[in-house]
Amino acid sequence: MPLSMDDITNSYQRYRRSFDDRDQRMNQVLQVRQGKMRDVYPDLFPDGPFENPIVANMVDIAARDIAEVIAPLPSFSCTSTSMASEEKRKKADKRGEIVNGIVNFSDLQTQMFNAADR
Repeated sequence: MPLSMDDITNSYQRYRRSFDDRDQRMNQVLQVRQGKMRDVYPDLFPDGPFENPIVANMVDIAARDIAEVIAPLPSFSCTSTSMASEEKRKKADKRGEIVNGIVNFSDLQTQMFNAADR
């Protein structure tokens, strides 16, 4: 039985509401990292020259450090089920070169860092 457009819309809205608290928290963290502490916590810090940048910088550095720990690329190697002959070893090496070429061309390391940071 195909779903109607109203069913799909209602399902999407329920799904979106279920993650609303998480999205608001992540938005607050992003605002703090961007130095907009006053928007998130208006009365938390006294007025002064160092109120926003230090906290925003500290949170941003901690988030980047965690992203660097999470983001390393796995190793990619292609092996054959039977590596008995030289021909099969050469084919496996060639597949490994192809995979590593695709990984390098796609800039996957940068994408992994950005995804971990998000």
